[in-house]
Amino acid sequence: MNGEILAAGLAAAQRHTIPVGHVLMLAAIVAIVLVAFGVARWQRKRAGADQQWDPHDRPAQNPRSPEEK
Repeated sequence: MNGEILAAGLAAAQRHTIPVGHVLMLAAIVAIVLVAFGVARWQRKRAGADQQWDPHDRPAQNPRSPEEK
């Protein structure tokens, strides 16, 4: 009886496994999305670094500007 249950369980497990091709395709899609996200983030960071912020460029936003003294 135990051998029959084990065989039935193994047969059922083999029918419901995900094919390897689908797993590889899903992994490739996830990798592509992560690379695209990383590139976009890197470009935003570089664009922000190129625009050097100078507090004297915007005196209205600087609460302690020299003109107020």
